[in-house]
Amino acid sequence: MGNNRSQYLARQKAFWNVTDEKIATYQRIYADGTGSEIRCRTHTQQSLAHILEGIHPQSDWTLLEIGCGNGRLMLELSRLFQFQRLIGIDISESMISFARKNLAYDPRVELFVNSGCDLAMVQDDFVDFAYANDVFIHLFDYDIIVGYFREVHRVLKRNGVFRFNINRFDPDTAFGNSLGGRFAKFMYRCGLRSAGRHRWEPRQGTGFHGNQFMIREIRHALKQGFFPVAEIHPEDIYLWCTVRKIQ
Repeated sequence: MGNNRSQYLARQKAFWNVTDEKIATYQRIYADGTGSEIRCRTHTQQSLAHILEGIHPQSDWTLLEIGCGNGRLMLELSRLFQFQRLIGIDISESMISFARKNLAYDPRVELFVNSGCDLAMVQDDFVDFAYANDVFIHLFDYDIIVGYFREVHRVLKRNGVFRFNINRFDPDTAFGNSLGGRFAKFMYRCGLRSAGRHRWEPRQGTGFHGNQFMIREIRHALKQGFFPVAEIHPEDIYLWCTVRKIQ
C-alpha cells in the first residue's frame, strides 16, 4: 500500500511538473483545447464565484488553497478581498514557481510545495476558509482523498469552512438498460461496487484520472475525515461539497 502511494504521488508530481507556464496553463490547469486566454480568465472568475458563494472573507482571515497551480485563483482573490494571509499549496515545484512569480507583489501570500497528500506546513487550528477547485477530481486513490480531509480538519479553526468539487458518479448515465447495464446499476446502487472507493494500482493511469463518487459515498468519506455534516450539491459532472469544522 505504501509503495503504491509513493509511486502514485511520484507520477502525479511528474505529470504536473511542466516547465513552460503556457503548457501548465492550457494543457494542465485549463485544458479545454482552445488555448484561449479570455476563456481561461472567464473560467477562473466563474470558478472563484462558485468557491466563494455564501462566503465573505474577512480582513483577519487566513485562507488556504489546496492545489493552487500557478496562482490564478489566488491572484483574483488578492485583487478582490482583504484578508490576513493566503496560503497556496501544490504538489508541483514548477507550479509553485509560476505562482511565486505571479503573486510576488503580495506580502499576504505564502506558497509551499507539498507531498501531494498532506498539509504538513500548516499548523493546527489556523485556517478560516479552505478550498480546492478541480483538484480532488484528479485524485485517483480513496485513502489519499480521506487523508486530505483529515488534514483539512486539522488545520481549520473551529467553525472554519472547506469547499471543494469532486467527480460525480451516476449509475443511470454510466450504464445502459441492457441486462448487464441494469445489473451494474443495481451493484453500484447497493454499494457492492464503487467508483469512489477505488485505490490506485501501478498498472493504472495518473494525471487527470480521479475517483467518482455517489453522494452517499462522499458523505461517508467526509465522515471518515471527521466532517460528520456536509452540504452536497450535484452540478453537471461534479459534486460541490461544503463542510464545517464543528469540534
